[in-house]
Amino acid sequence: MKWLWIAWIVFVAAVYFPDVGRGFIKDDFTWIRAAQAATAAPVTLIRQRDAGFYRPLVTLSFALDAAVHGWQPRGYGWTNLSLYVLCAAAVALLTLALGLPPRTALFAAFLWSVNPHGMNMAILWLSGRTATLLSASTT
Repeated sequence: MKWLWIAWIVFVAAVYFPDVGRGFIKDDFTWIRAAQAATAAPVTLIRQRDAGFYRPLVTLSFALDAAVHGWQPRGYGWTNLSLYVLCAAAVALLTLALGLPPRTALFAAFLWSVNPHGMNMAILWLSGRTATLLSASTT
């Protein structure tokens, strides 16, 4: 079981650490501006002028990041990586809650976290945190 922890840490360090929080792209600026507006008027988290893209939890997470990191993308990236780790732990806890052994829980979390479909986007694209926040809130 110890080797699986080591494999996961090496995987995360090799694949994600070098590129976490590399920079902002178009959608990221929109989220941060919406988060700043929500900080100034918290009711906008619930009642938005344009309800076409309603993600209050994501906006709140960007507001917290903006308060701490301002316009420095690296901090936002570390938040995304932390959400990824939280989701992997939630998968393990869900597996344990189903009555499966700890080894199976660790293996399930490992398989979820090295999944090549969407994990890189959820971690490396700052606005991709919508996927990990959804996973964390439903697990």
